[in-house]
Amino acid sequence: MSRAGFSFRLAVLAFCLFMTGGCAGGPLKHARDAFFIDGDPNAAVQSLEDEHPAGLSALLLFMEKGMLLHRAGRFSESIAELRQASNLMEKQDRLSVSQQAASILVNDWMTEYKGEYCERLWVHTYLMIDYLMIDRYEDALVEAKQALKIIDAYPEALSEAYFSLALIGLCYELLDEYNDAYILYERMARSMPDPEPVREALFRMGRLSGIEPDDSQASIYRASDEDHRPFSEAEGEAILFVGTGNGPVKVSGDILLPPGIRISRPRYENRSTVSDFVAVDAGDRRLSATTVGTDLNRVARISLTRRAKTIIAKEAARVFAKEAIAQQVEKEDDPFASFMTRLILMAMEEADTRSWQTLPARNTLLRLRLEPGVHHLAVRFEGSGIGHRIDLPPFTIHGGERVFFVVSATDRFAAVYGGISSDFR
Repeated sequence: MSRAGFSFRLAVLAFCLFMTGGCAGGPLKHARDAFFIDGDPNAAVQSLEDEHPAGLSALLLFMEKGMLLHRAGRFSESIAELRQASNLMEKQDRLSVSQQAASILVNDWMTEYKGEYCERLWVHTYLMIDYLMIDRYEDALVEAKQALKIIDAYPEALSEAYFSLALIGLCYELLDEYNDAYILYERMARSMPDPEPVREALFRMGRLSGIEPDDSQASIYRASDEDHRPFSEAEGEAILFVGTGNGPVKVSGDILLPPGIRISRPRYENRSTVSDFVAVDAGDRRLSATTVGTDLNRVARISLTRRAKTIIAKEAARVFAKEAIAQQVEKEDDPFASFMTRLILMAMEEADTRSWQTLPARNTLLRLRLEPGVHHLAVRFEGSGIGHRIDLPPFTIHGGERVFFVVSATDRFAAVYGGISSDFR
């Protein structure tokens, strides 16, 4: 067999590999449709019950199922799926040689999906929330430390992951690790455009740790002691984890170059643009709350951009490999084989658009001090296609108690979970 004939058959074989591998499959699409179109996370989970995550997109299936269970308020089950995602991520430090070779010849769909930097962080973020919702603070702190490792490993990509950072600080607080909480909140205050959302927590943690602010912290500690008074024994606290809108998805962006070279790169596209306005009302009265939010659309784009060098390097290697195959076939002066080879190679160049799609567009953490008694509260927010008010179930809080809520809202779905109080620790 001539070298050109071998190259042509290699291109056909690669195309067959491309057609038989890579995609997450029908069940995942059905699950997403059940959530996005019907607004039913339980039906979405049911469509994945017989699906055993395996293969190149196993991580994605774990993440999606874990998030759908979270949306349904099934926090213990969500933990089980997200724990498997976390365990799998630990095993994915190295891609196999065969996967690397296939990805150079075909595309990145031929490799195991490892998740974007932000997605890896959000696995631990939702594990923190799930554990807090079932009163397992120690386990939440373990996840907080894992999340902080990821942020430290990719500081530029995750520089605006403020919700996750605030959640890490909260986990430190709940287990009386005030000095670590102080360090975390000071880090946030220095990195945020406006440190106001963390001033109160920073002040309280400094006081509990016996740390006095120095001159370099003057801008952070603008407010008076009265504005940052410690909790009294007569007060309680409500903490809300609010997720709004539908998170971004990856789409393919193509560039065509002569003589029949296609370059295809992934990029994130917004599905919901959600305002940063989130507040809590008691009747017609707005309650004072500290609020920290993250635009997941923006963090996802930054995260992907920071991985661009790796993507471009693999694209360049793939272009050279495919062009070498095409030119070898053209040397045989067989127009049909030449045409088919370039057509196949162009068809195989497909951006890897796998992504965690059931995430919200924005996460917001709200903390409210409350007097003891029965409370009737409502969350108000503004966003594209989302209602402006979600009522919390009435709850009773006593002095020294803390209560957690998860609030989730999209254009087709709204739910509130929580309301069980626990003592301050």
